[in-house]
Amino acid sequence: MRHPAAILPTAFVFILLLSFMVPALSAAPAPSAAAGAGLRLLKPGRPAGPVPAGDIRDIKGPLPIQTGNLLLIWSLGGLAALLVIGLLFMWWWQKYHRRQRAMQAHEVALALLEEAKGLKDPAQARVFAARVADILRGYIEDRFFLSARRQTTREFISSLTDGTRAVPPELAAHGRDLHTWLEHCDMAKFACYAPSPETMEEMEKAVLNFIELTRLQDDKNKKNNKNRKQNPFAAGSPLPL
Repeated sequence: MRHPAAILPTAFVFILLLSFMVPALSAAPAPSAAAGAGLRLLKPGRPAGPVPAGDIRDIKGPLPIQTGNLLLIWSLGGLAALLVIGLLFMWWWQKYHRRQRAMQAHEVALALLEEAKGLKDPAQARVFAARVADILRGYIEDRFFLSARRQTTREFISSLTDGTRAVPPELAAHGRDLHTWLEHCDMAKFACYAPSPETMEEMEKAVLNFIELTRLQDDKNKKNNKNRKQNPFAAGSPLPL
């Protein structure tokens, strides 16, 4: 739901309307009590005339109804109900669109790659390679619903090629190159191998291209990428080992 400060304009308009309505409704003339003072409830079958002394007093005339106050109450109640309905609608609308606009797997991965650019420094080359590998594994897991984060590179690649489970064709087509790149990331992570600046650039470009070619796309992006047949992991010079 919106922050309370976001409804201040609505509340201000509500109070402003009340400031105009209250004086107008309060100034409305109430029915005169004298209009009903002369009315008497006569006893059936008894002629009209003066009431004998000592007789039971007749019923008094009807009390005047303050229509102005009643109208004010109904108006305030209606405005309050409209305000509550409006706030509930805004809460539902924001919740619905927030659910519809949840970040997709490629959006999360691209945002994480953008953050990882700060690690493209020779002193942090191993950290960068490990981070890129984690982003790539996370994207594959979220995009294709495959377990990739908790598997070693050998286990993950074997699961893509041993035929024990259905693998999306766009992922299976890049199995060999995924193996190569993940092994380079493992070397940096476990074998004290520090990638060169050129290698880090190739890592970033390859992962970006892979994400762009395998992401969930709308009709417009499908048309733009229809003729892109190149292997995303072969889009640069060979990795220097």
